[in-house]
Parts: sequence; C-alpha cells; structure tokens
Amino acid sequence: MNPTKKKAALELQLTDEIKKDLMDDIDKAQTISHHWEGQLDGTDLLQTYYPEAAKVGTTPLMADVLTLHLTYWLNNEGICYAQPRMMKYRTRISISGYPVNEVVDSAWLTDWFAQRNQYILDDLSTAKAIAERILKSEEESEETADDEDNED
Repeated sequence: MNPTKKKAALELQLTDEIKKDLMDDIDKAQTISHHWEGQLDGTDLLQTYYPEAAKVGTTPLMADVLTLHLTYWLNNEGICYAQPRMMKYRTRISISGYPVNEVVDSAWLTDWFAQRNQYILDDLSTAKAIAERILKSEEESEETADDEDNED
C-alpha cells in the first residue's frame, strides 16, 4: 500500500474552524425549525478546509476520512443526526435536526468506509483497520476534550 495515503488518512483531524462553521450553520437551521434536513458534501468540505489533504491524489479517500470524523462528532456530541450516503464519486452526509438521540453504529461506519476504500488502501481488512483507528482517535479526542472541560 502507498504509505503516503495511509499516513494522510490517519493524520487528518477535525479543526476548530470546521467545527465552528458547521455549528454556526446548524444553529441557524435550528432557529428556523427543529425538524430540518440537509446534506454536506464531504468533497467540497475537504477542498475548502483541508486543501493540502485534497492534493494527496486521493480526494475520494480523504473526503471519506473527513466524513468519518464529522459523522462521529456530529452524532456523539448530539449536535445533529448525521449519516454518510452511498454515492459513487462524491461523499455526502445526510444531516437532520432529528432524531438526535439516534447514534450511527460504529461498525456500520467502519464497513461503509472499508467497502468504499478497499481498492485504494489495497484490501478490505486494511481499510477496516484504518477506519477503526480513525474512529478510535476521534473517540480519544472527545475524551480529552471532556477531561479538559472537567478541569475548568
């Protein structure tokens, strides 16, 4: 496997900038109605917020990595319901203001990512392992943020 692709996939993290911008947009939607729906385009978000990652030569892979992070963050923080959509060439995330108490299954996310990226990352098991590491890193960053909040 190309080590550059693997390294890029594992190094991508959500920035405060993308979190703030998405929170602002979601807050605006919530003021209009509690029953809203929309979609995010992972490919566009990648090119806007992570232009260097989009240059790795595997924009679909990196858009899927960003989607894993965003889906986990949006659902687990209770911000909104988010689920990746199966698209052929682009990565889209369906979002809605309801049901926020529903959580996307990590196993489903892992399978979604692995099926889409098994050829880019050489095989299904490698793609699954990378997806699991990405979700674990997101979980750990959430725990670190919780610990910092408790210290304040």
